[in-house]
Amino acid sequence: MRDLLMIFVKFPEPGKVKTRLAKSVGNEAAANIYRKLVARVAAQVVAPATGEVEGDWAIWILFDPPERQPEIRAWLDPLLGGAVDTSVPQVEGELGARLEAAFAQGFEAGFERIAAIGTDCVGFGEPEIRQCWRLLDETDVVFGPADDGGYYLIGMKGEHPELFAQIPWSSPQTLEASHAAARAAGLSFAELPTMADVDEIEQWEALCASDPRWEKR
Repeated sequence: MRDLLMIFVKFPEPGKVKTRLAKSVGNEAAANIYRKLVARVAAQVVAPATGEVEGDWAIWILFDPPERQPEIRAWLDPLLGGAVDTSVPQVEGELGARLEAAFAQGFEAGFERIAAIGTDCVGFGEPEIRQCWRLLDETDVVFGPADDGGYYLIGMKGEHPELFAQIPWSSPQTLEASHAAARAAGLSFAELPTMADVDEIEQWEALCASDPRWEKR
């Protein structure tokens, strides 16, 4: 069975995405930036067509809100080149509940190694996914640390709902608390390289300064 990469996305409705960034650039501009970030991540996470099952991975879209599924597929299918295996609505509740439910569905479907990502980290791509699978051969959990104290990826080779309970989500303590939860559960973990998220205007400006093409995409 192939590995599974789950991509968490929201429909890019102005006022509903990148709300912290929107405080500086406005709702319409923030939604447009979100589309740009998703497009970049999508282009970087599809496994190359090698003609071999080994080394490949399935892709699930975990979308929100549920009623926008047709529009989300119409938006994302071209970006992912038809690589999406299925789309699954996110459950209601905080991020921990959404992650827990998504991993449960993935393992129930028979996948042995699963990783979940968001779309805020544009430095992330195929090499890090492959590194995640390699690390999961030797450890229980893999985190992709974000430089704001959270994480852009979590990968597991078994179902561990305790990693999503009582975690301060979207805070500088998210990753630290997740490490503590893993230790308390007796789980081994490893980390990918730390990368930058794009949530605030300063992060967006830094990204544009590093590559001016971002503002024109």
